Amino acid sequence: MKPIVIITIAVVCSVVAVLGVLIMLQGVATYQAQVALNEYYEEEDRKQMIIVNAFNTEIDRCLTVFEGNYLAKEQCEKNAKKSFDVWKLDDSHTQKLKSATTYEELMSWMSENSKRLQGLEN
Repeated sequence: MKPIVIITIAVVCSVVAVLGVLIMLQGVATYQAQVALNEYYEEEDRKQMIIVNAFNTEIDRCLTVFEGNYLAKEQCEKNAKKSFDVWKLDDSHTQKLKSATTYEELMSWMSENSKRLQGLEN
């Protein structure tokens, strides 16, 4: 074989080898970045679940202490939202929060107060 052919084959093989190494290094870097991102998401989920669990425990306390008192439960829930910084939660964790009041309780409370107001007017 002519020396130019041998040199050409050597150059092509070297370029292919360098490209192979670069592709492999890119794959390793991508994998390491994905592992780090997964660890970050797991840590964020853990932090947010701590807030969710603490908030829900406080709401359970509100439901027990202020049973039958709609306004007190509503205020207790507002205080808990401020205390536990629920604004930091993402949507999926916000959906896991309990509520101290229900729509039915609100309607019942409004109905009772409406009757009281009518009684005062008469």
